[in-house]
Amino acid sequence: MRAPIVCACLFFAGGTMAAAQSPVSRYVPWVLPWDDAAASSLSVPAWLERPWLKDGKIVRLTVGPDGHLSADGRRARLFGVNLCFGACFPEKVDSEKIASRMAKFGINCVRFHHMDNRRFPDGILDPAFPDSRHLSPEALDRLDYLIFCLTQHGIYANINLLVSRKFTSRDGLPASIDGLDWKDSHIPGFFLPEHLSLQKEYARELLTHRNPYTGLTFAEDPAVAIVEINNENGLLCAWYSGGLDRVPEELKRPLADRWNRWLMQRYRDTAGLEKAWKTLSASAGEELLKNGNFADGQQSWTFERHSGAEASFSASGGIATVQVTKPGTASWHVQMTQRGIAVQAGAPYTLSFVARADREQTITVLLSQARAPWRNLGFSETVAVGPTPKRFTFVFAPSESEVESRLVFSGMGTQQASYSFSSVSLASGGRIGLGEQERVEDRSVALFSRGARGRTQEAVSDWMEFLAEVEDTYWAQMYRFLKEDLGVKGLVVGTAAAFSTVSAMAKLDAVDTHSYWQHPSFPGRPWDPVVWNVGNKTMVNENGGTLPGIFFRRAAGKPHLCTEYNHPAPNTFSAEAFLLLAAYAALQDTDGIFAFTYSHRTSAWDQRKIPNFFDIDQHPGKMATFPAAAALFLRADVSPAREELRISLARREELDARYGKGRGQISALTKGVPPEICLVHRVALEIDGKPAQTGEIPAVSSREIVSDTGQLRWTKDEKGRGMVTCFSPRSRMVVGYCGGKTVDLGGIRCSVGSTMQDGWVVIALTCLEGAFDRGRLLITCLGSCENTEMGWKNPERTTVGKDWGKPPSLVEAVAVGMTVPSAGARVWALDEKGQRKGELTVSRAGTGSSFTLSPEWNTVWYEVELP
Repeated sequence: MRAPIVCACLFFAGGTMAAAQSPVSRYVPWVLPWDDAAASSLSVPAWLERPWLKDGKIVRLTVGPDGHLSADGRRARLFGVNLCFGACFPEKVDSEKIASRMAKFGINCVRFHHMDNRRFPDGILDPAFPDSRHLSPEALDRLDYLIFCLTQHGIYANINLLVSRKFTSRDGLPASIDGLDWKDSHIPGFFLPEHLSLQKEYARELLTHRNPYTGLTFAEDPAVAIVEINNENGLLCAWYSGGLDRVPEELKRPLADRWNRWLMQRYRDTAGLEKAWKTLSASAGEELLKNGNFADGQQSWTFERHSGAEASFSASGGIATVQVTKPGTASWHVQMTQRGIAVQAGAPYTLSFVARADREQTITVLLSQARAPWRNLGFSETVAVGPTPKRFTFVFAPSESEVESRLVFSGMGTQQASYSFSSVSLASGGRIGLGEQERVEDRSVALFSRGARGRTQEAVSDWMEFLAEVEDTYWAQMYRFLKEDLGVKGLVVGTAAAFSTVSAMAKLDAVDTHSYWQHPSFPGRPWDPVVWNVGNKTMVNENGGTLPGIFFRRAAGKPHLCTEYNHPAPNTFSAEAFLLLAAYAALQDTDGIFAFTYSHRTSAWDQRKIPNFFDIDQHPGKMATFPAAAALFLRADVSPAREELRISLARREELDARYGKGRGQISALTKGVPPEICLVHRVALEIDGKPAQTGEIPAVSSREIVSDTGQLRWTKDEKGRGMVTCFSPRSRMVVGYCGGKTVDLGGIRCSVGSTMQDGWVVIALTCLEGAFDRGRLLITCLGSCENTEMGWKNPERTTVGKDWGKPPSLVEAVAVGMTVPSAGARVWALDEKGQRKGELTVSRAGTGSSFTLSPEWNTVWYEVELP
């Protein structure tokens, strides 16, 4: 198949035209009506075959013998969105409009998310009760009607059970749970019976009530394709992130009792346990730090500032002071380190220091390599500090030997504050393994705190195995309850695989993943609406970007989903998001992809501007690309990769990777697979160490990455600027830096003028009828997106604070000269509803036709007829 050809010339209607003469791209108002369902050229149901419908009715999804979603024996895929909070309960007068608009843009599944957090009308909880155990009848009625409307338009539902519900003593739980935030209040559900009962109660109330508009319960309704148990949660993850440490001891007693019984069954007595854990006790040895008392001022210590953070470092009177005057954008942007420390794996070391801050803050202390790849060496602790000096002491065993390690005091980069340190000591010696006062016979072996300080690798291995067994039991219990007790006919999913393990999730019906390109970061208070940053970068400059994190967690023989994805606003490159995801998800033969999120709003659907980080329903660039993305993925315009790499991943490897590298590394990356491989071949994990790939993993070029089908190509120029092209029988696409160049997409030439973002553009050509030499095409063409009078706070355009601007939303209309291999072509500019609003001038170009997409048309959509 012909590869796309790029050359540095500009070709516009009527012949070659110098760049200076070409129309200049500019912002134009572009508002997609929230309730638009009018038939038009871009109406996806008019040109997309929908195998999930039979005689106009939704067919129940099952898992076929090939491990993919099937609708009555035909391959099916889900191209979905999320609804969150009150958006799950719109007024009935709006439900039909919402459903019909979604269908028009190709959406065929809605994930109902964050329903359980608030009281009606912003959630499903009944405001007449103080607990979280009563569902609002009016909320249920609105939800029922919306799902009925979606069903009428061939749109499935994905019902999430536990997402952001806050459990309290008013639900009948011990009062100590009231001190936890909503996310931490979910952790006891993995081991506390009364908590699990509350989850089951909610599921029963929601899934077995009868929808009066369909006559079916959610459990039996074929339109309810998926039920998800617990969003972004796992016991292993809770421990690794420190959440389990925050759960009050009263609530953890059942877990502690279970832990000791597990150890007793395995080792019979304390002597056997002490031996198995290779407990070591060594008296205090050599001091490894130089000038730990700061008697010599700053000598031997290094003070680091990064990414614009401003701070000073001084040391006198035995105290080192770090004064942060201008925060950076990440916690590590201010840190104090000492290098040149040699440590031995598995040997005990004792770290102690005194720290304070002029206000309540947290700091992180860790031991890592002092050279690339800068791996953590098995010790990292985050501690709370304040105006009163505190002494901290930790005993730990490094995860690997290192002759050039460094002690790091970090976490000071995001707040304007003053920190002081004194009496810092790191010495060999201490006790690791089983504590002196711990005896398995009297059930006094403590639960391990985050980081498992003071424990040997053997002890940590047992602890991880125990937590994994407890977590697996939870998923199995909930799965059986939903399937057997409630009779759920749809697929049951546990949680996003990064928050559990792929092996655990593969025991359920499908494996889910979540991913975001440049997710919002909050250097101060979490989710502060004023102080935040969203990296304003394009993903085409990063080979694969977020994609390996999605596709490298696919389990062989199981449907694979990505139910949350976005390039959050106000990223001005975000029009690329769903075209890139759809193209490569099709290459990976993924079963479902979902945008997060369509809306969070109960009402106020007619925003006419980008409302926040995640809502796409009024985002002009993201919604405009949905028809083209639906063709790439739902219609499978991009073929699955010909070759599949199967990577063996044993359960023990997953657990070891989680402890040593964190949740983000448990995937094919754990086995050293280059991330770019997912841009070439399909990738799947063989769980539990089944035989898989033999021989070496093929190498991948970093400058030009071509799928094994030849349809997708990810390239970089000499400046590192990326461009992704698609060349398939029914879709052609270019995303990235091609200003001042002509891209040949198999006989269709796209000559791009200058753009607002250094030549960056999105162009998608979709066959609506016929083919590219004779038929009808939809062209989607745009660049940057933002709101009118958006209040950018810095030159990098990474934040607007609360100043999101006003309507109308704006898109960059780009000048593109095009030639098509058909004489007599006709071209129309389309309005915001996809209706023809004007015909372009078309010139003869040899045996074909040429025309210019111009900003003067104030549109991103064009329709082409090729006779």
